[in-house]
Amino acid sequence: MDTGSESLKAALTARPTGIKVNSREASEVTGLVISDISSALKAAGHIRKMGIGKVILTMGKNGAILSCEEGEWSSRPPLIKRISTVGSGDAFLAGFLHGQTVGIPYPEMLRMATAAGAANALETGGGCFKLQDYYDLLNPVIIQRI
Repeated sequence: MDTGSESLKAALTARPTGIKVNSREASEVTGLVISDISSALKAAGHIRKMGIGKVILTMGKNGAILSCEEGEWSSRPPLIKRISTVGSGDAFLAGFLHGQTVGIPYPEMLRMATAAGAANALETGGGCFKLQDYYDLLNPVIIQRI
């Protein structure tokens, strides 16, 4: 589901096992201003208290956080010259889910997701990026346990 505002609030009442939201969507749900890692973690904690086990919150060029029972991590993409961010959240989620299907640890899933979202921003059109761009961005993504 890709939605915000009241539709997102309604969807959260179903208590999905995990969600991926951007900072605007998380702000709409929590009423919190999200401007950095600390405020993103606070928002994720608020959402987890709603019964959501895993919260991924993206913040564009400022990276993302993952909060779940197993821990909390942040990612920071390398600096890039963005062309278009359309579809970057979708590419991010696809990268995360791919990592989940191959069974890698959460920090590496977050790295893959961040690289996919950033690679998408190097192109026009959502969800279309060069595989080489993805590989070039993968290692420079900074992952930290928080």
